[in-house]
Amino acid sequence: MNLIKLECPNCGSMLNVEDTLNTCFCTYCGTKIMMSGMSKDELDAKVKSEGINKAYRYFEKKLDHKHEIDLMREEMYKKQEQDSWKVGLILFVLITICMLILKFG
Repeated sequence: MNLIKLECPNCGSMLNVEDTLNTCFCTYCGTKIMMSGMSKDELDAKVKSEGINKAYRYFEKKLDHKHEIDLMREEMYKKQEQDSWKVGLILFVLITICMLILKFG
């Protein structure tokens, strides 16, 4: 029985794992790692690939969230423009009424 070192694809912690095991769990985060009959190089490649996939999913979620924030910000700016136009119109009407009252009142 030999110990092999590998990096957890979830948290990045270094693990010492028996080379005879088919499955192991990260002692830090509990992630299940399948190792069935793989060489050290194959296992390292698999772990690295899983880590890359996890990072990709993380950033994909971040981008989705950023897109939602951008849409909300855009809606807010449109609403502010509409509100500004309404305030301007109300002020124009009030000033016009005041001028008419002063002139004919």
